[in-house]
Amino acid sequence: MKNLLIIFIALCSQAVFSQDAMVEVTKENLSKKWVFSDIINPAKTEAELAELRDMLQSTILQLNPDGTYAFEFIDTRKGTWQLDEPKKILTLKETGKFATHTWTVHSLTKNRLTASRDEASQKIVFTAP
Repeated sequence: MKNLLIIFIALCSQAVFSQDAMVEVTKENLSKKWVFSDIINPAKTEAELAELRDMLQSTILQLNPDGTYAFEFIDTRKGTWQLDEPKKILTLKETGKFATHTWTVHSLTKNRLTASRDEASQKIVFTAP
């Protein structure tokens, strides 16, 4: 009975920790709906961070496997996205626009994406619902 309990605890622990294990930055691993979760910026005060969190709370980034995306922040922007896997850089090009935006992926797990936009020092944390 004691051995069964130890095995059960080990399996539960593995299930909990494997969800937060880092995964490779690939198109397949990024292709999902990402919802704003938090912001990381050591240069901001807690009050400033709270204001930014409030402003970004409904932000959604939907990266589709076919290379299209939808970015919801105030309005919805749609276009195409590409990934430079070695550099871990996402490039988003909005439909009908010439400019592109880049996102540097700092870390990626199955359910959490941390990235910064256009070389900003501020990092945005997204989670998969």
